[in-house]
Amino acid sequence: MLRRCKAMICAGLLGAALGLSAQAAPEYQAKLVLMDKLTRFVEWPSAGGSADRAFVLAVLGRTPFGEDLEAYFSLHALKYRPVTLRYLRQAQDLSDIDLLFICASEGPRLAQDLEQVKSRPVLTVADSEGFVRAGVMVGFVSHNGKITFEVNPAAIRGAGIRVRPDFLQLAKIVQ
Repeated sequence: MLRRCKAMICAGLLGAALGLSAQAAPEYQAKLVLMDKLTRFVEWPSAGGSADRAFVLAVLGRTPFGEDLEAYFSLHALKYRPVTLRYLRQAQDLSDIDLLFICASEGPRLAQDLEQVKSRPVLTVADSEGFVRAGVMVGFVSHNGKITFEVNPAAIRGAGIRVRPDFLQLAKIVQ
């Protein structure tokens, strides 16, 4: 029963990926949709944002998403709010960000990047090996042609963010 439930949730998370353009690789199109769906399992503290402001999604480093990010979020809201995208070359102005996707190009600066958002209600997401172990909250990991999740519960707790248990059951827990 639990395995079937997990399969249904994963299928639902990936199901919307079919409507994306061919700008980014299919793997990143799926990860884009997963990032969208992930927010449905996350609760930010009330002080972290209000319903009357846009949801701010920032990409730190060289983006792998091509133009798909703009195309997708011009049509989709996050947490019932319109999405404002920010592209950052360095972790300098991270105020008012709800979700930070940290690109592979940030590997050498990852510790400094994470220090900038430490103890702030910013959900950090990446898809590079070792980033979750280093303190990123959620990682998308490709394994045998499938995308799975890694989660760092300590990093999530430190930011005051809550992730629903049904999502955590789908993920590999990394300490």
